Amino acid sequence: MLCAATIDNHRLGVAFGWAQVQPGVFAIDNPFTITSNALILDPNGAVLPPSHQVAELMRLLVDAPWYAELLQAHSSSPSSFH
Repeated sequence: MLCAATIDNHRLGVAFGWAQVQPGVFAIDNPFTITSNALILDPNGAVLPPSHQVAELMRLLVDAPWYAELLQAHSSSPSSFH
């Protein structure tokens, strides 16, 4: 799945795989394969190391609307996710 946004005239993209664990339950497939064009900075302005970048991207994904949209699509067409 690819989530994209424009923030302050900058394009941001985050890509990740997902899987249906059981009917109506979805999960990020492998959190360590999340990719993004974003560079996440610490409070001092230094770029976080890759392992910390993944942790911050996971936090963003938990709050993103992808899960609700997936549930809505699943409830309207459950056969497409089996």
